[in-house]
Amino acid sequence: MLARMLKRSHQGVKNSHAIGVLTGGASWKQISVTPEQAQFLETQRFNRLAIAGVFRVPAYMLDPTTASSWGSGVEEQHNWFVTQTLMPWLIRIEQAFSHVLPAGQSVRFNVNARLRVKTVERYQAYRTGIEAGFLSVDEVRALEDRKPLPDGEGQAFLTPPAKDRSGDELSN
Repeated sequence: MLARMLKRSHQGVKNSHAIGVLTGGASWKQISVTPEQAQFLETQRFNRLAIAGVFRVPAYMLDPTTASSWGSGVEEQHNWFVTQTLMPWLIRIEQAFSHVLPAGQSVRFNVNARLRVKTVERYQAYRTGIEAGFLSVDEVRALEDRKPLPDGEGQAFLTPPAKDRSGDELSN
């Protein structure tokens, strides 16, 4: 009933400048943000995005209201983030640590986990590497953070069949 009465008394162009009076112990609670508060919030957002820009962090990663206009998918955006944002810092850290380690030792970050593509595509690439003879099963297992096969079973490299100029396999 109170809501209907307020609507009738204050809604529309004719009542837009009417004065509202609260009675019966009611109190006013502002539900909007003052212009000063809105400006402060926008300044905070701008500062956050400006600092992110210095460190090459894309705005869409920090601000859900910012849409990404780059890349055709999340995978491309993650790859860009790794190569353009993380790698310059990781290289600096690697060089700093490697400089203080004993000769012949170095530090290297493995960003492969961050850059991994879909499982099916990754497994197809591994299969190609094994069949072409430039990856061993143990090397693939290492890339997947798995232990080598027992008794050196995964250390062998496959020798791809020899082919003639037309691409046909040669028989012995």
